[in-house]
Amino acid sequence: MLGSDAVNAALARFGSSPLVARRATLAELLRRPELDWRAVEEIAQIGGLAASPATAEVLDRVAIEITYEGYLRRQEADAARVSRADAVAVPEGIDFRLIPGLSNEVIEKLEAIRPRSVGQASRISGVTPAAIAILLTHIGLFQRKHREVGSPPHEG
Repeated sequence: MLGSDAVNAALARFGSSPLVARRATLAELLRRPELDWRAVEEIAQIGGLAASPATAEVLDRVAIEITYEGYLRRQEADAARVSRADAVAVPEGIDFRLIPGLSNEVIEKLEAIRPRSVGQASRISGVTPAAIAILLTHIGLFQRKHREVGSPPHEG
């Protein structure tokens, strides 16, 4: 939809910024917190688009999905990251004190709990995302070193 004078006047009525020298989709308008689907539909009609034949319930559902699309995508990415981290085993007998960059607090917690996976380690209170990144890097280096020399992956 183009930002005609009538469309921009309607946007201003709803307290929304105008469309200046660019097109915007209805979904983009719907992501604006000050606009609900009813306002977007009104603006669309002013812009020359036909009203949606969908029911109010369907339009409510679409509005919710569009509004929270970014959050849902981030949650899905977080869940996938956790799943991948759960698949990375922490080598048995690993000496956390030999991992440069881990704080004493993190080392103590990892030694006390002895997580079986990086995902489990990431859920320990006080174990930061930075510590998990360091642990993942160390495990990767450790596994690569042991593949090269052909010895079993144990540390100690």
